[in-house]
Amino acid sequence: MALFLLGYFKEGFSYNLEHAHANKNIKSKAHPKIDIHNKTFTALLVLLYMFLSDQHYYFYLCIFITLEAFLGFSYLLSFPYYSRVINFLYVYQELGPCLVAIFFAFCLFLENGTVLIVMTIFLLPILGVVVYWIVLTRDDKIVIDEENYIPVENFERMCRNKLLKAKPSKKVVKIIQNYYERFGMKIILVYLANHLNLKHEKNKNALLEISKASYEGSDLFVNFQIYKCQKHLESLNENFSEGLKLKIFIKSLGKIKTLELKLCDKIIFLLGCFQSKISFIKNTKIAICQIHKTLSKLKKKYIKMLEKYPQSEILNEMFGSLHIMLGKYESGSKYIEKSSFLHKENKKKNELLTFLSNKNAHIMLISANKKDFGRVLYLSRSMSIFLSVIQTDSTNHYLKDFIPKVFHDTHYKRMEMSLKDFNDDKLFTNITLFLCDSYGFLVECSLNIDCVGYDSSVTFVVGASPIRNIGRETALITTDGDILNHSQRLPYFLGDYCVSIKGKNIFAYFPWVSCESLLTGIPIFTYVYREDMKKNVKIGLYLQVKEKGTKTYYLLYIIHDESLLSTLNSEIAKNSKPKKFTYILKLEVTEETEDLLPDKSDCPPKTLSSLETNNSEYNIIGSILEIATKKQVDKILKLLKYTKILIIFYFLAAIISNTIIFVALNEEVNHSIDFKAINTIAKANTNLVYISFIARYIYLSHSFNETSVFIYEDLENYLSNLPSIHDVIISNAEEWTYWNSYDIIFKDTLPVYQNSSSTRVAKINLLDLISSTYKYVIYI
Repeated sequence: MALFLLGYFKEGFSYNLEHAHANKNIKSKAHPKIDIHNKTFTALLVLLYMFLSDQHYYFYLCIFITLEAFLGFSYLLSFPYYSRVINFLYVYQELGPCLVAIFFAFCLFLENGTVLIVMTIFLLPILGVVVYWIVLTRDDKIVIDEENYIPVENFERMCRNKLLKAKPSKKVVKIIQNYYERFGMKIILVYLANHLNLKHEKNKNALLEISKASYEGSDLFVNFQIYKCQKHLESLNENFSEGLKLKIFIKSLGKIKTLELKLCDKIIFLLGCFQSKISFIKNTKIAICQIHKTLSKLKKKYIKMLEKYPQSEILNEMFGSLHIMLGKYESGSKYIEKSSFLHKENKKKNELLTFLSNKNAHIMLISANKKDFGRVLYLSRSMSIFLSVIQTDSTNHYLKDFIPKVFHDTHYKRMEMSLKDFNDDKLFTNITLFLCDSYGFLVECSLNIDCVGYDSSVTFVVGASPIRNIGRETALITTDGDILNHSQRLPYFLGDYCVSIKGKNIFAYFPWVSCESLLTGIPIFTYVYREDMKKNVKIGLYLQVKEKGTKTYYLLYIIHDESLLSTLNSEIAKNSKPKKFTYILKLEVTEETEDLLPDKSDCPPKTLSSLETNNSEYNIIGSILEIATKKQVDKILKLLKYTKILIIFYFLAAIISNTIIFVALNEEVNHSIDFKAINTIAKANTNLVYISFIARYIYLSHSFNETSVFIYEDLENYLSNLPSIHDVIISNAEEWTYWNSYDIIFKDTLPVYQNSSSTRVAKINLLDLISSTYKYVIYI
C-alpha cells in the first residue's frame, strides 16, 4: 500500500509540463491523469490475479482486457505526452497486451494454441502501424475552438502545436487568456506562464498571469504546479522588479504591525490583571510570558527585515520607537538617529521617492484580482494625508472613490485591458493626473504605475508625487462650463466663500469670457472681486481639453500668482506656442521651491478638518497610549511601579524558601549518610567482638582441657559476615566523606596489640583490621 501511494503521488507531483523543454525531456507531459490510472489498474490487476486466477480465470481475463483497452484508448484520445514517440509507445504498450489477451481467450474457446501464435505474429505489427499513423495524423487535424466549452486537456492539445514551436506565438497567448476568463481552469495559466517566460522571455508577464490563480483547493496536483511556477517566477522577478520588492516589503511590514497590535493586546490584558482580584498571580504570570514571547518574535521579525532592508527609514524609526516605548532609550535613540541620517543621505541621492528607503513616499496598492478589482490594499501615511483618508480605514475604499465620477464608466475597463495587454514598455511613468480626495476635491499629482504578481494576487503599485498648486487652482468642467470637480481653494480665489461650488457654472464668475475664446490654447486674463480684499484681483484662465470616449471635458486652470501671471504675459507677448504655456503650468513644489508658495495667511479658515499625524504614528503602541488621559497614564504607571515591587518580593520569597529547603535537604542527607555509616560500623564492631570472644573462649577451653560452650561453626558463622561488610564499606566510602569519623576507614588510626605477649600498640585502619582478622582466624 505504501509503495502504491508513493507511486501515485510521484506521478502527480513530479511531471514536467513545460512545452519549451519537450525536446530536452521526452517524458514531458500535459497532465498525469492517465499515468495515475495506469499505475492504479496495474496494481489492481496484480491483486486480482492473486485471488481470481485459479478459480475464476475467465472472469479475470475479461477484467484484464477491459482495463487494458480502457488505458490504451485513453492514451490514444488524450496524448498526454508532448513527444509523439512516447505517446505511440504507451498506446501500443496497452493495446498490444489487450489484443494478445483477446487472441488467448479465442484460443481457449477453440482449444487450439496455433491460432494464438499466428494471429500474434501477423496482427500485432499491423496494430503498430495503425497506431503510429493515428499518432502522426491526429494532431494535425485538431482545430482550436474558441466558442464552445472544451475540457482543459483537449484545449491544451489544440494549442500544443503553437506552444511547441520555437517561435513565440502572441495569438496563442490571447487564446489562452480568453479561455481562462470564460471557464476559469487554473492549470491553463501554468502553460501560459511557462510559454511567456521561456519563449517570449517575459518573466514579469508570466508572473502576472500565474498570480491570477490560487494554489488553494482540493486538486493537489494542479495546486502544486501553480505553487511551483509562482515561486520560481517570483525568485526571477524579485532581483530587478522594484514593484515586487515593494509588495513584499509592505506585506512583511503588515505582519510586524499585526504583531505590535498583539503586543498591545497582551499589555492591556496585563494591566487588566492588576485590577482583577480573581487568579491574580496566575493570570499575571500568563500575561508576562505571552508578552515575552510576542516581544521575542517581534524582535526577530525586525532584525530579519533590517538585514534585508538596511536602508529603510521607516523600519529603523519603527524599531527605534518600539525600543523607546519599552524603556530602552539608548538603543532606541540610535535607530531613530540612523533613520534621520538615512533620510538626509537618501535626499542627497535623490532617492526620496522609493518607499523602501523613504518613510514619506506616497504609495498606494490597488487590487487587480477579479473578486475585488480596484480595492485599496494599502495606503502609505503620506498618501492617506494627501487623499484625506484615515490610514486604518483605507482598505474600505476602492480606486473609484478617488477618481472623478465622469471617468467611472471606462476607467476599470481600461485598467483591465492594460493588465491583459501588459508590457514593460507601456508602464505609466510620470503621467500627470487628477485624483479626488475623500471630500471630492481635485488633487493633482504625477503617477508612476507598475503591476506585479505575488502570492496568488495581482496588484497595481502606484507611486505618486503630489504637484502643489503654485499659484493656480483647477476645475473640471463640461463644454457648457458646469463644474464637475474642483480643487479645495478654488472658491476662495473666485470670490465665493462656499466650501464647494460643484454644479455651478464657472462662467457665472466672469460672464464676459466664453469657452470658445479659451480653446485657442492661449491664457486669458480677467478680474474677479475679492470681498476680503475689497478690490478686483487679476487672474489668468488656461484651458486643457480631455477626451474620454465620445465625451469631451475641460480642465480649467485659474492662475492667481502674480509672478506666474507676469511670466505668462511675457510669453504671450513673444507669441509662444501652447506647449510653452503647458510647460510653465506643470511646476512641482520641491524642497527647493517651497519658498515660491504664496503666503497662506491670505487663505480663509478651513471649514473641513484636516488630518494630522506625526512620526509616532508608525509606532502602534505609542498610538494606543496617546489616547489615554494624563490621569489614566499616571494610574497605569503607578500600577506598574507596584507590580515591580511585588515581583521583587516574589523573587526574594522564592530565593529564601529555596535556601531553607536546600539547608533542610542537606541536613537530612548528612543525617542519612551518618546513620548508614554508623550502622555498617556497628555491624563490623559486633562481628569483631563476637569473633574475638569466641576465638578466645575456644582457645582457653582447649588449653585447660575443658568442654567449650562454643564450637568452630559458631566462629565461622561470624567470620562469613566480614567479607560482605568489607565490600559494603569500600563501595560506600565515597558517600561517607561528610561523616566525621570517615578517617578510620583508610587511615591507620585504630589501636591494636600485635600479640598477647607484648604490650606494644600498633595503628591500623578499619579495612585492614577486618581483612587481617578474617585471614588469621580462618588460618587458625
